[in-house]
Amino acid sequence: MKVRHQVYHFLSTLQQYHHCNLSDISWRRFQHSLKHQVKDMRDIEYVHLCYVTDALHICFLSNETKPVATIIKSMLQQALEFRSCFKSLNDLSESTVNQLNLHSLINFSQVDAIRTRFESNIKDLYILHSKSSKYEELGLSRFWGYLNYNEYHSLKITKDVGCFYF
Repeated sequence: MKVRHQVYHFLSTLQQYHHCNLSDISWRRFQHSLKHQVKDMRDIEYVHLCYVTDALHICFLSNETKPVATIIKSMLQQALEFRSCFKSLNDLSESTVNQLNLHSLINFSQVDAIRTRFESNIKDLYILHSKSSKYEELGLSRFWGYLNYNEYHSLKITKDVGCFYF
């Protein structure tokens, strides 16, 4: 259940981050620029290029954010693999289901391997975050703030490493 919660929290946080920053903030900034900065076609091209650049950065698709994208892609793959840890009850007969217990439906060694890789990826995100600018309006700093809103990950990581960052 803990791994399920961690994976779900990551996925819902990633969705919330993209929705809030791409659909709301960046899009509204683009609309505002269209209304107040555009006087000719070159202005439209420039304002659109700024929007696309922001979008690439927000989605971790820019050259500067490739390390973050690599980690997130790995975590999304682990979320998919996590689904395969559970046997489907639909494929079994009712008599077989009655004889099974919960432990026979879950591949716990695979869940543990996913947990280990997932937590390692969280640590990697933390390291990238600690090296990045904390003053970025959009990007990893904002995403880490959403993901680590109660400082669960940073406290766990610093406790595991044995040092504290001030």
